[in-house]
Amino acid sequence: MRKIRKSNNRLNSNIKKGLMVAIPLTTVCLASSCSLDQKIEYEYSRISFSSDGKYSESKQFKPYDSEGKTEVLNSFMSYSAWVLNEDGKYQRDVKEYDVKRKTYEDVKGLENNNEQIKEVLGEPTKSYIQIKDTISEEDIERGAYYEATLYSMDNSNYVTVKTGDPSRVLILTGCLVAFTAGGAALIAIQKKEEKDKPKKLELKR
Repeated sequence: MRKIRKSNNRLNSNIKKGLMVAIPLTTVCLASSCSLDQKIEYEYSRISFSSDGKYSESKQFKPYDSEGKTEVLNSFMSYSAWVLNEDGKYQRDVKEYDVKRKTYEDVKGLENNNEQIKEVLGEPTKSYIQIKDTISEEDIERGAYYEATLYSMDNSNYVTVKTGDPSRVLILTGCLVAFTAGGAALIAIQKKEEKDKPKKLELKR
C-alpha cells in the first residue's frame, strides 16, 4: 500500500509540475498568436485638379478602389469650349490621355494648350465629341480646360492594422482565463496539502 500511495503522490507531483510549466508557456503562445494577425497599410493619396484652378487632395491608409487593388488608374481629360450647333444642341471635343506612369509633379505645370499637352503626354488615347441638349451657364462660361486625377502610394508612411478574427480572439482569451484559473487552483491545492500534511513531533530529551 505504501508503494502505491508513494507512486500516486509522485505522479500527482509530476502532473502539478508539468501544469505549472505549461501554463506560462501557453500564455506566451496565446499572446503571440494574437499579435501575429496584423498587416501593414500604406498611405494612398488622390489629387484632382484642373487647368482653371480647381484642386482637391485626400489621403487614406487603404487603396481608393473598392476591390482592394494597390493601383488605381490615373486620368487626364481635355475639354474644348461648348459650341451651339444649328440644331440647337451643344457639343464639345473631348480627349483622353495616358497618365498611368505620371505623377502630379509631371503634369501640374501644364497649360491648357494642346501642343504642350501632346509634347508631355503624347497622342491622346481616345478622342470623341460630346453632345448635350442643354447645359448650364456655368459650363458655357468655363470655356476650354483639362481635368486630371492622379493616385500615388507612399511606402515610407504606413500603419499596422490588426486583422484577427474577433471570434478567434475571444476563444484565445477564454483559454487564457481558463489556464490562469487552473494555475491559481493548483497553487491553492498545493498550499492546502502542505498545510494539512502531518507534522513530525520531536521529543525533547
